[in-house]
Amino acid sequence: MSSNINLYVQTEYSLLSSLIRINDIPNLLKHLDYDCMAICDDQMYGVIKFYDICVKNNIKPIIGQRVVFKYENFESVMLLYAMNNSGYENLLKICSLKNLEKQSFNLQSLSSLTYGILCVIPGYENEIVKYYMNNSYQKAISLLNEYKNLFKHVYLGVDFQRETTNTSNEQLISFAKSNGIKCVALNKTAYVNDSDVEVYKVLKSILLNNKNYILDDYEYKMSFLSNVE
Repeated sequence: MSSNINLYVQTEYSLLSSLIRINDIPNLLKHLDYDCMAICDDQMYGVIKFYDICVKNNIKPIIGQRVVFKYENFESVMLLYAMNNSGYENLLKICSLKNLEKQSFNLQSLSSLTYGILCVIPGYENEIVKYYMNNSYQKAISLLNEYKNLFKHVYLGVDFQRETTNTSNEQLISFAKSNGIKCVALNKTAYVNDSDVEVYKVLKSILLNNKNYILDDYEYKMSFLSNVE
């Protein structure tokens, strides 16, 4: 039985951003000693397939969505997870809303859609952490308070994939504690084995229309970790 849960797995339904196929998940989790997993794709297209295959294989499915939104003319990211049926319904509404509003989609777009949803702030993908690490403490706290006003359950995601966060995790944990939120471990996962990274690079090159795309350091660390890693 797994003692850890991978909360940030993207699948083939995050188009050109992941090599992980939902059909392969049961065997993968069995091999890595997991009995629970969360997917957090950019859309909700693969959710039913993921749920059904998990239930058939005695795996606890956690349904999430990676949400990109505008904040002060910059893109920021949050991870939203359904805590119950109401939360799942709201995730579906959020997915439709962000596709309709596109560039105008922002935090306040979610004001009536947060019930039953748990929010995780995914480290350097989010403006709160960027502000904090750039010593803009008041901006970080102000934005965090906006999240806390919207969501009943807010967590700060701490990852070990980036060189910068390896030296700053203690600071982030202290920041979270001083502002009344808990931390969770994140490992953004987009392929199974380390050897898949070159194929992942091809996908990203196609997505970005850049044949000379150079991976960030953390993108070399996006393989699926075992339960003991």
